Amino acid sequence: MTIEAKRLILDFESYLAGDQPHEFDLAAAPVLDNWEAVVSVGLDGTRSIVICGDVAGHPHKRDGERVTTSPVVWIDRNNGWCRTRNRLYRLDGQMIPIDGSGF
Repeated sequence: MTIEAKRLILDFESYLAGDQPHEFDLAAAPVLDNWEAVVSVGLDGTRSIVICGDVAGHPHKRDGERVTTSPVVWIDRNNGWCRTRNRLYRLDGQMIPIDGSGF
């Protein structure tokens, strides 16, 4: 198992226990603005929820670039963050409403 996979499992277990990401991790996380949750369908037909938004502070993307995250593992809209398969994001502003999405 990779270090990233182990970290993801530990994070998920922590969230299940009611914990929030550490302040340091949140402060270092990229920010998504004008974001929306969408269902992505993989080549094999599997479905997952991803978030599309304008990013700032991402280590591999330009500020203001429209990005699509890896699949969402946990989202906390009340506290403004989400954990995807690959990283933690802060969610800025309001989610763009999607009819029938349930979000």
